[in-house]
Amino acid sequence: MSAINEVNMREYYGKVYPVEDVVDWVSYRNCQSLSETQSYLSRREFCFTLIGDIFTRHRSYNGVDHLRKELVNKFPEKIDVGAIYNVAPDLKKATNIVALERELVFDIDMSDYDSVRSCCKGKKVCQFCWTWMSTAAHVLRKICTEDFGFKYFLPVFSGRRGIHLWVC
Repeated sequence: MSAINEVNMREYYGKVYPVEDVVDWVSYRNCQSLSETQSYLSRREFCFTLIGDIFTRHRSYNGVDHLRKELVNKFPEKIDVGAIYNVAPDLKKATNIVALERELVFDIDMSDYDSVRSCCKGKKVCQFCWTWMSTAAHVLRKICTEDFGFKYFLPVFSGRRGIHLWVC
């Protein structure tokens, strides 16, 4: 397996990473008009963890091209998607910023179940572990749908040892 490097990361974000799909999801494009979508996205906080474990917060973007350009330029190892604020998060120094909305996100980490799993420990995750995580996500989805009426879900690899189940 080749090492992750700047060239590979820039190419990944420029040509492979599904920026359009991410923007559609975090801006609720299918639920709003185009102007509302752009406003929603511009008030959404993004946080990047850059190579060298450098953490940057309060980033916001006006659209797909703006986000893609920044991803290619910064090539983060990790992307965290935060709340929607009353203003663009990158204006935090200029105004009083208040979080208005945030999705419900379940974090399923296999390392939390080391005492009951018999295959792996810590950050190690095998095919059997993925079966457990998939089952947990299906159970959570069923409960959220049948008991609480939620309709929109997105399971996302958490980047280390599990998944995040986004509920909107």
